[in-house]
Amino acid sequence: MLASKEAHFSALQALDEKRSDGHQRTLAEIAYIDQLLAAHSACVADFSRLMRELGASDKTAQGALLSAITQLNKDLGDGGSDN
Repeated sequence: MLASKEAHFSALQALDEKRSDGHQRTLAEIAYIDQLLAAHSACVADFSRLMRELGASDKTAQGALLSAITQLNKDLGDGGSDN
């Protein structure tokens, strides 16, 4: 999820800079951003589904995984925001 999030945000930032320089976004660029967002949304949905499945089969493992992810986010400086 982190990779898909970073790809989407990086592309958005590049287009914002382009727009700030007075240029317009092309249809291809807009389609690319849409594709990146769809890919990230699919990653989030897959993660959510897998976490629900893990929770249904092993609540302890689910809690341990969430704790580990939370700690990694803090270590990476993300603060645990929506990945």
